[in-house]
Amino acid sequence: MTTTPSNNFILDGVQVRQRCAFSGSTLKRLVADGSFPRPVRLSERRKGWIEREVDDWIAARIAERDGRKAA
Repeated sequence: MTTTPSNNFILDGVQVRQRCAFSGSTLKRLVADGSFPRPVRLSERRKGWIEREVDDWIAARIAERDGRKAA
């Protein structure tokens, strides 16, 4: 799969929490149980999320909502 550089920006935890309206503990829980994209290790103390994966996750939540609403 080919992706464009604009789809591969790295978001930090603050940016992800703002986009998804999650607390830090909720984000950790969702990642741990496989319900949210896993972060990429950037350094020993730093991790980030691929913007495209977060955007795809949000789009899937919207599609689920619209699917239930339409049914």
